[in-house]
This record gives sequence, structure tokens and C-alpha cells, in this order.
Amino acid sequence: MPHNGHDFYSKEGKKSHSKNARYLTTIKNGNTAEWDCTCLFFAILFSDSIGTTLSHAIRNEVDDLRQVRNDIAHNSEAKLTDAEFQNYMTRMMHSFTSLGLPVKDIEAVKKQMSFPTAELQRLQSDIDKLKQELTSKESSLQLALNTLEIKEKEVEALAQEV
Repeated sequence: MPHNGHDFYSKEGKKSHSKNARYLTTIKNGNTAEWDCTCLFFAILFSDSIGTTLSHAIRNEVDDLRQVRNDIAHNSEAKLTDAEFQNYMTRMMHSFTSLGLPVKDIEAVKKQMSFPTAELQRLQSDIDKLKQELTSKESSLQLALNTLEIKEKEVEALAQEV
């Protein structure tokens, strides 16, 4: 809703306009589908229009979600130990529960043993295709070797006749 984005933008102070121009530009256009996590957390925690109105308890829970997201997103190894994963899940469950948000999806994720992404699925599909192609090439190569062996025997037999 562009009108709401403009309303939000107009409630921000001049200091926020200069300091947070990147986020406010995205917010101002009104399309929340374009918001990334940083933009969302800015709007909730650090904006003049929403951030200053939050209770200390809500601010802490939302900020903990931000920290969990940042810890996971900026993990240089792109891996979590089971203990780290369980710790993050516990923190998220606590924050969601405290904020009165549903935890059903979090509980489902908590039970997962792997997290195939679209890119991983695409790569797995590519691997499967390459395996099929390799099997096909191996069959063709084996057929060519068998044919070559037969031809070599024919040549040897003809050479003996000559």
C-alpha cells in the first residue's frame, strides 16, 4: 500500500531520513514484498514511528529474533552444530510465544534433519541428469569397445586368410 508507506516515511524525523535513506526508500514505495529482514527490523525496532512506541519486553523479543537471524545469516561456515540449532530454536520459540505469534511452523522446522534449498534441489537435479548422461555415455563406450573388439577379430581373421 503506497499510501501507508508514505505515511510511515512522513512520520520519520529528518535525522532518520538521512541515516536510514535506504530502508525508507523501500518502505516509502509501499510494497512490503520488497522488504528484506534488515528493512523489516529497522521499521519495527529503530524507526521513529514504530520503534519508539514499543514496550521494553516487545523490543527485546523482536531484537532477539533479529540477533538469531543475523547469527545464522552471517555464519561464515554455513553450518550449525546440533546444540547451536537447538539454542536458536529455543530462543525463537520463546520470542514467538512471548509476542503471541504462532509457533506451529517453528515446531515443524525444529524436527527437520536437513534443509534443502531451491538451489540445492536444482544442483541435485543437475547431478542426477549428469549421472544419467554418464551412464548413457558408458553404455555407448562399452558398445563401441565391443564393436571394436569384434572388428579387430575380423581383421585378424582376414589377415590370416590373406
